[in-house]
Amino acid sequence: MNTRSRIHALAALALGALAMFPVLALAQSTDIKERRLKFAMSVGVNSPWTQAAQRFAKQVETDSGGRIRVTVFPDGQLSNGNQVAEFELLKNGSVDFTFHSSIILSSIDPRFSVFSLPWIAPSNEALFALMDGPGQEIWRGLDKVGVVPLGGYSSTGFRQLTNNKVQVTKPADLKGLTLRIPGLKLYQSIFKELGVNPVATSFGELYGALQQGLVDGQENPISLIYATKFHEIQKHMTIWNYSADSIAILSNNRLWQDLSPKEREILTGAAREAAIWHRKAQADADQNLIGEMRKRLTVVELSAQQIGVFRDAMQPVYREWEGVIGADLMRAALRR
Repeated sequence: MNTRSRIHALAALALGALAMFPVLALAQSTDIKERRLKFAMSVGVNSPWTQAAQRFAKQVETDSGGRIRVTVFPDGQLSNGNQVAEFELLKNGSVDFTFHSSIILSSIDPRFSVFSLPWIAPSNEALFALMDGPGQEIWRGLDKVGVVPLGGYSSTGFRQLTNNKVQVTKPADLKGLTLRIPGLKLYQSIFKELGVNPVATSFGELYGALQQGLVDGQENPISLIYATKFHEIQKHMTIWNYSADSIAILSNNRLWQDLSPKEREILTGAAREAAIWHRKAQADADQNLIGEMRKRLTVVELSAQQIGVFRDAMQPVYREWEGVIGADLMRAALRR
């Protein structure tokens, strides 16, 4: 073949490849539709929780080549700050994603309470092992109400204790204390077993009740204690990691059924990456805030041995909740 013939042959091959390119591009583009989706968040824009949602949105846009764009609405903009209402918006398709907590979802499926059982998983490592193991069965159960967990589980952090009376290091220190605790039955069971006088002060009135001495103390996640400045009017804090939650990015079945396999891969991958980031960011934020609060009150962090004494005291609570959560799931959780 002479030089001119080779040039013609190469040109023909190139034209053939170019002719096929639009077909290939069209096939790829139909795997990812142009979508504009909404992500509802109940917490503020500066929360690691919302920041993880924003990372999810950015990753989805990148991995879809800009075809799928997710707008995050923080501060409860789409639900007036009502997390129950936010979940309803997700179910009916008014929003496409939420980042929901197991504490809220326990009203739908009581098995979600396993993540918040007292000292069931008193370290981040143990908590994440529960989430990534037997806990996933619970999240998958949301398909009964048309909700799809995208995976990538994290937590908003452990709940810690503050009070004005005594530095709590053992169960006996709690007896007789008047504490504001959540109204959920699980928390009522926990603190009743510990000999606490529980009060039903609303969260909005709690700061004043603590300031006036009507309530000795309270329990909440580190970020909430700091944001509401409870550390400025309390004397003692106990880092005891007694209860936590599990959170996951959720979608709904209506959207999920409309997604191609490629789109599903993009969303689930972005959810996993967001959760990996959130786990570290939340832990780092909690440690930084504990450091800040040490400037205003005394802080004691319980050892594994001290936590073990509290956990032993919770056996009646475990027995009570075994019937609610299920014996198999309870045993799996306690073994971790």
